[in-house]
This record gives sequence, C-alpha cells and structure tokens, in this order.
Amino acid sequence: MTELLQFTLFGLMLGCIYAIAAMGLVLTYTVTGVFNFAHGAVGMLAAFVYFQLRVKEGMPTALAAALVVLVFAPLAGLVIEKLMRRFRGADYATSLVVTIALTVGLLGLAQRVFDPRVGRFVPYLFGNHRFVVLKVPITYDRIAQVVIAVAVAFGLRYLLFRTPIGARMRAVVDDRDLAQLDGVKSVLVARCSWAIGFSLAALGGVLFAGGQNLDAIVLTLLVLNAYGAAMVGRLTNLPMTFVGALLLGLFQELTNVSWLWPKGDVFLRVRLAVPGIFLIVAIFLVPSARLTVGRIIGRDQPAVPSVRRAALAGLVFVAIVLFAVNVGPGGMATHVVRALVIATICLSLVALTGLSGQVSLVHYLLLGVGAFVAGRFFGGASVFGMLLGGLAAAVLAAIVALPAVRLRGLHLALTTFGMALVGREVLLSNPHLYGLGDRPVGRPRILGMSTQSDAAFAVWCAVVFVVLAIAVVAVRRSWFGRQLTALRDSEVAAATAGLRVRQTKLIAFAFSGFIVGCAGALFGGLNGIVGSTQFEPVNGLVIVLFAFVGGITTITGAGMAGALFALLVYVQSTVDGLSGIVFVAVAAAAVSLARQPNGLAGIALGSRPHSWRWPFTSRVAERTSAPAQVGAEA
Repeated sequence: MTELLQFTLFGLMLGCIYAIAAMGLVLTYTVTGVFNFAHGAVGMLAAFVYFQLRVKEGMPTALAAALVVLVFAPLAGLVIEKLMRRFRGADYATSLVVTIALTVGLLGLAQRVFDPRVGRFVPYLFGNHRFVVLKVPITYDRIAQVVIAVAVAFGLRYLLFRTPIGARMRAVVDDRDLAQLDGVKSVLVARCSWAIGFSLAALGGVLFAGGQNLDAIVLTLLVLNAYGAAMVGRLTNLPMTFVGALLLGLFQELTNVSWLWPKGDVFLRVRLAVPGIFLIVAIFLVPSARLTVGRIIGRDQPAVPSVRRAALAGLVFVAIVLFAVNVGPGGMATHVVRALVIATICLSLVALTGLSGQVSLVHYLLLGVGAFVAGRFFGGASVFGMLLGGLAAAVLAAIVALPAVRLRGLHLALTTFGMALVGREVLLSNPHLYGLGDRPVGRPRILGMSTQSDAAFAVWCAVVFVVLAIAVVAVRRSWFGRQLTALRDSEVAAATAGLRVRQTKLIAFAFSGFIVGCAGALFGGLNGIVGSTQFEPVNGLVIVLFAFVGGITTITGAGMAGALFALLVYVQSTVDGLSGIVFVAVAAAAVSLARQPNGLAGIALGSRPHSWRWPFTSRVAERTSAPAQVGAEA
C-alpha cells in the first residue's frame, strides 16, 4: 500500500504541472480560437533560458524564475500575438501550420543557441530538501507544484470573473463581433491571453525541468502531454482541464506500481505511451463536431495535367536526374537522393492533404514501418520489398484512419499526432521491429542492374517518384479524385451530395500510406541502416512544414520541398555554427507562405504561360477574392 500511496501522490503532483501548462493552452484557444501547437516548445525554451540565468549566470532561483515566467514569456507571447493577427479568420489548417512552424522554429533556435552536445542539469527549485508523509518521501518541489497549480487555477478564475479584462475576455468568447460593437478591444484581449498562456507554458517548462538534464525534443514532448488534459476540458472548460490533468498524472504514475501494472516488455512500452493514449481517448470522449453549413473558403482551383503529359514530363525528369548525377560534381548524387526521398515523402502528403484537405501528423510512423518491411523481406534489397513496405504502410494507415475518419479539422490532426506518439513507443520500439537497435536496408537490383552507387540509386529514386506522381495524377483525374476535391472544399457539401465521407477518407489515407511506405524503402536505401530514433514525431512535423513550403497542392511542390530540404542540409553540414538552421529556415518559410497553399511552386510557376509550365504543376484556373486556404473552414 505504501507503493500505491507513493505513486498516487506523485501522480497528483505531476498532474498539477500538466494542469498549469494545459490551462494556459485552453485560455489562449478559448479567447483567440487558435490552438497553439507551439505551447510545448515555449515551455522547452523557457526551461533553457531559466537554466542559463540560474546556473550559468548564477542568479537567485526566485529571480531567474520570475524573469522567465513574468518577463521573457509574456514578451514572447506579445510577439506571437502580433504574428498570429495576420491569420485572423483563417481556417484551422493555416493556424495549425503556423503554430507547428513555431514549434519547429523554437526547436531550431534552442539547438542553435544551446549546443545539444553539452549537458545541462537543472537543479531542483528548493534543492534536495524533503520530508516524509506516511513513509513517502516528498520533495519541497513537489509540494510547490501543487501550491502553484492551485494558485494558478484560482487566479485564472478570479481574473475571468472578478476583473474588467476577464469580463472582456468572456465577452469575446461569447461573441467577438458583438463585443467589438460594445467597445471591447479584441486586440488587447488577445494580447493578454497570449501573454498569460505563454507565461503558464513557461512555468510548466521550468517545473518540468527541475532535477533533469535538458533535452529540447524530450522537454517539448513532456509539455505536449498536457494536450490530453486540455481535450478533457474540450479546450474551453478550465475546471475540467484541471481534472483531466490530474487524471493524466495519476494514470501515468500508477503504471509504476509493480503489482498494479503487468510486467513485460509490451506493457512497459504501453506505459511509456500513456500520454498519447490519453490524448486519443480524450479526443474521442469529446463529442465530434457536427457538419454544419458553414462558409466555404475560396481557393485557387488547380488544373490537372493529363496522364500522358505527366508521363512524358516524368521521362524528361528522369533523364535530367541521370545527366545531373553523372556529369555534376562529386558528391552531388547523395544530395539528389536525399532530395528525391524527401520529395516522395511529401508526395504522400500531397495525395492526402493536397487532394482531400485532411491534415495528418502520423506519416513518419508509416515511413518507419515501410523502411522496416522493405529491409526485412526479400533480402532487404528488392523492389518487391518496397512494394510490400508500401502495402504494410497502407494497411496501417487504414487502421489509423478507422477511428479517426469520423473526426475533422483540429481533432483529426491531434488524433494522428497522438497515434504517432503511441506508435513510436508501442510499434517502432518493439524488439521485433527496431527496438533499441538499427535495421539494415539495402538498395535493389533493377533488371539485373545494381543501384549500389549513389548515382544509380538517384536514378532509381527518380523513377519511383515519377511513377508514384503519375499515380497521383491519375487518381486526381478520376471520379474518386473529384470526390476528394469535393471533400477538400467542403465536407458539408460533399455529405449533402451523398458522398460517403468516412469511406473516402479511409481510402485516401490508405493511398497516401502506400506512397510513404514506398518512400520508407528509399529512405532506408539512402541511410543504409535505420532505427526508431529517426522516426520521431517531431521529425514528421518538419516534413509536414517542408511539404507546405514547397506546395502541398502540387507534385512540383513536393519536388521543390525535397530540393529545399537537401539544400538546407547541405548548407548546415558544410558551414560551421549553423546548428538548427534547417528547423529555423523552414519555420520562417512556412509562416511566410501560410496563406499560399501552392507554396513555392505556386510562386515560381503561377504566372508563367501554360506552354512553359512543368506538366506536374497544377495550373491556377481561377482566382477568387478570398485568401487561398487548404480545406474547409473548421
């Protein structure tokens, strides 16, 4: 019983930290309508700044914490509020992409400023002081977590119901337009909510960091665990959010009770996946949004090339790659391979998000499955292994989509992200797949010809990319492609017209999964060996951003995303002192192009005469006065 009591207390105390972070997220979302995916990254960066002030600069603990939580974080929130003001009225996809870009950018900034090769241990706020309650040793820090969480909860309630700014916040939540007519300054209200939200994210990050070595990705994901608690509160209810956070902390800690949680490797991995499972379950407990007759957001409608024209363009593309890798400077073939592999991954997102408007954050998990299957079967170097990897990823994508297809918008994106978190622990960490080791993946022989050299493998990657791109064009021109377009433009209209929305989503997920599974074989061939650490969900966020920057609606956009990725990796590897430049650069580009779903491809080729257009590029057939967006309004 002592063990049960110990971990129950620890769970409640951990839940208090989750509550602090989650309440900041809920406050921002409720007032502004923006789900701040960067909430975890804000807490992570605050922890690093706190370490710098307290440990490196030798500031007193209270002063360092106050500067981070009350000065640094609110100022950062004001900056982000000004940035997000540009996207007011945008659909969920645009705001989600921007906040994902902020997450990636802050991770890159942390890597750039704080060398990840240097260890940084953050001492406890109150040192190692502790006392014993019913034979359970409790540190002063854990008591402080409870006190601070309760104080924050009561403070937010007092703010919302006993202060003028709180009344204005509630007025904006109830009806923004009516509040503005009544003289409420919505910009001031939004600034306050962002500043408070960032302060709470920073406070959560500082509390999480105590007694551990700082790692940017690990700390970001720790704060992201609070998303499940926020979903219990339906992103609007602070008391329910607090309860959800306590439940999450309890579930997570009680799995450490030896007689309560089964032993074995499988249950150990499930225990590590508890935050992701909690997020998924919380989303499904929240009543899904009904299809309502809402405003259909105008967008540029791309014209689609014929399959024949696309095939001819593909032959030209393969010929260009063949010439470049054999005539170009030494070492160029490796960068071409990397560009084509990333382009193929982005192509799978074009097939899903670009065609149907569904935002998925689980594709890097599917990539890992495809790479494993390709390396495991048919000798690890076979075209059949690649196809089998594609089929395995397609099946897994369909399984993922089965519970998720009834969701849309933000709920769908968060569910797929939760599944990526669960899949990392339960699936990829399975000893029968990757475990803690690496798996070799070879390069195939094609019609008796070896692709072991980088030049030959680059040509093979180009062939695979072209074949899959032609398949995407064929699907887009088919009756099913027209269904996907209807789904992308408005689920309401599609459902009203008799379209089977869930079945269409399921097939779209499977088709996209097959493409990314094939890309997994190419990814394995690029590296030679692959491991579970290469398929972290955060890496998947980076690829999603590259797909949006290149152009999520066009195949040419996928190609440009791959080329940009390879270029940035080359620059970072050849120029000293540019650690994290890939993250920062793609984040800045994604924010700049957030309102342009055709991305760089649309900018580079959107105004050229039709005769000069690359056949894979979707020609803008019609422009509307409304801003271009991906998908229907949430």
